[in-house]
Amino acid sequence: MNREEGQGLTEYAFLLVGVVAVVGAIVALITTGLTDKIGEIF
Repeated sequence: MNREEGQGLTEYAFLLVGVVAVVGAIVALITTGLTDKIGEIF
């Protein structure tokens, strides 16, 4: 029982890390795109 719960937590942790990585990449892309557009405007 405990081993299964630990495995579930590990999988959840990996999933969380993956989601955070994807969100971070998207935010970085958006920030870079906004910076480029602001650079063009000014």
